[in-house]
Amino acid sequence: MVTDIDLDQRLRSFWELDTFPEGASLSEEEKMGEDHLQSTNKQQQDGRFVVKIPFKTMPPEVTPSREMALRRLKSLERRLTRNPEYKKEYSSFMDECLSMGHMEEVPSAEFQSADACYIPHQFVIKEESTITKFRVVFDASATTSSGNLT
Repeated sequence: MVTDIDLDQRLRSFWELDTFPEGASLSEEEKMGEDHLQSTNKQQQDGRFVVKIPFKTMPPEVTPSREMALRRLKSLERRLTRNPEYKKEYSSFMDECLSMGHMEEVPSAEFQSADACYIPHQFVIKEESTITKFRVVFDASATTSSGNLT
């Protein structure tokens, strides 16, 4: 009986934390974010939800990131060449991303697009991990030659 009361109190506390307080008002930026969420929220046929990324300025400033990403990719390829097992793991990860629809091949005509943003990646090995010894990590905070973030 005591645990039921405790559980009830915890659950009530959880819902109170997740509820917008009565009489509180949203800032202008919060209102814009809420409007954006409401207007771009769509459910796909497979049940997943898609929401467009909210930007403070439209369109967001995109700085050239292709050269930096290519340099990082060449460095990654050299590292993979030195270890065939890592190359196999990396290829397997990329194939899985393609098959799951997490990424798609970009047509060569779009490589030089002014509004394209390239996010470099690398792999990380954690030998002591029991689950994932090999991981691919994307570096969206990489800086371009102009000093801006990707």
